[in-house]
Amino acid sequence: MVYQNEIKDICKLLKEDKVIICPTDTIWGLSCNVMSESATKKIYQIKNRPIGKPFILLVSDLEMLQRYVVEIHPRIETLLSHHKKPLTIIHDNPRFIPEYALATDGSIGIRIVQDEYCKNIIKSLNAPLVSTSANYSGSAAPGNFNEIEKRLIDAVDYTAMYKREEAQLHTPSVIIKYDNEGQLEILRP
Repeated sequence: MVYQNEIKDICKLLKEDKVIICPTDTIWGLSCNVMSESATKKIYQIKNRPIGKPFILLVSDLEMLQRYVVEIHPRIETLLSHHKKPLTIIHDNPRFIPEYALATDGSIGIRIVQDEYCKNIIKSLNAPLVSTSANYSGSAAPGNFNEIEKRLIDAVDYTAMYKREEAQLHTPSVIIKYDNEGQLEILRP
């Protein structure tokens, strides 16, 4: 795979509690290893985001999702296979996720990424990535690399080379949750 050496370097940085900017299957994101409290806190600082407003997690596949969620709603696999747009799902019963990465109610949004580059980073790291749009809180999410503010790029430890030249504009994922009655609730279309 092209960029295999960059993926190795990124994984080394992520294991050293560093923060990166990289493309995902949606928009460019600020990311770190979910097991790094210091890197997660650094993302809050970089974004000027209130502590406690959680980020989402990116996992490589359904098997990894199953490691971090006690029970997956039975309709999720079907939904994932038929939904055309990337889908972040709020799970109320995560496990092995540090408390600092969870919402105040103990839930967490998790997305199985479809982009091979991002998927390979996660597989090589063998842990979920914290992810949030590469912008300051309250600002518009970048549609491509050229829309990321330079001072944000300067604030992280590394910015991926992959897809920097891509001009296509991307949008954030759809965010959903199943309520207590098992009804699908769309939080962000």
